[in-house]
Amino acid sequence: QSELGSSYKLLREQLAEGIGAGEVVTLDPDVAAMSLYGAIRGAGEYVTNSREPRASVAAAIAAIGALIEGLRAPD
Repeated sequence: QSELGSSYKLLREQLAEGIGAGEVVTLDPDVAAMSLYGAIRGAGEYVTNSREPRASVAAAIAAIGALIEGLRAPD
């Protein structure tokens, strides 16, 4: 996974830190990071290939936001 680069590494580190602090639901940080990283890259491809960029950006932001909110640990 080192070939994925520094953005993946930073995402994984931040998820692991959030899990350790109890702010993110308890998950394997490698799996969580890979899943979120893939979703973000996929959303970017969706926007890039869209015939309606403004609408697709809004949809991508909403989808990624929902995924991130789903990682939040319950209060």
